[in-house]
Amino acid sequence: VAPDVRPLTSQSACLLSLTSEALTKVLMDKLSKLEFFFSRLSSISSHSAFFLLRASLSIPRLTYFLRCFPSWHESSLLVKYDLLLKTGLETILNCSLNDDSWMQASLPVKLGGLGIRRAMDMTIPSFLASYHGSLRLIEDLLSQDYNLDPDGSVLEGVKKWSGSVDTNLAEHNNRSFQSLWYTPIASHWHKILVQSAVVPDEKAWLLAASSPEAGAWLNAIPSPHLGLHMSNETSESLLLYG
Repeated sequence: VAPDVRPLTSQSACLLSLTSEALTKVLMDKLSKLEFFFSRLSSISSHSAFFLLRASLSIPRLTYFLRCFPSWHESSLLVKYDLLLKTGLETILNCSLNDDSWMQASLPVKLGGLGIRRAMDMTIPSFLASYHGSLRLIEDLLSQDYNLDPDGSVLEGVKKWSGSVDTNLAEHNNRSFQSLWYTPIASHWHKILVQSAVVPDEKAWLLAASSPEAGAWLNAIPSPHLGLHMSNETSESLLLYG
């Protein structure tokens, strides 16, 4: 009767939303692809590899799925994804990163980081921003007499988020901005790094790295025609020491 119609299983339901089974499959697939990408990045320069990793191959490849589902329920796979990111970044930089170095590398450039954001830091901001961004449309589609029950996953996400940051959401009207949810998390980690720096020089370096325009060079396209492509030795030294 309908030869081209295929049954949709819970593992393949990942077009407009996700099921828990589909998220597991998606994350496993993303882990496999990221590992493949790193095997290819090793054949190009460190500067180009880093630029591609930050702009395309890391969290941007996950953003859609992080916005579709409360992916913190699959935290073990997200931790594996972050660990693979860290390992790949170490290969590009030709060094090993301790916990504090990896935390700083995952911060936004404006906070002195490298912008290689961790999946575990993005999961709640992505989902909550997506929910609030689509809420008005959902309410317009439904009848005015329909009472939309609060989403349990959203309440859970807000509770987890509120327990980890010191920000009052009552001051903000538009909660569909992902930066509204992510910036307090990044600022929290940056504050921890500064407070844990026992050597004055280290604290000064952290504060200097987060000053305006200090990391602007990280956004430059590595183009040899424009004289913006650095050698491996130069890029590795700058990425490590700023």
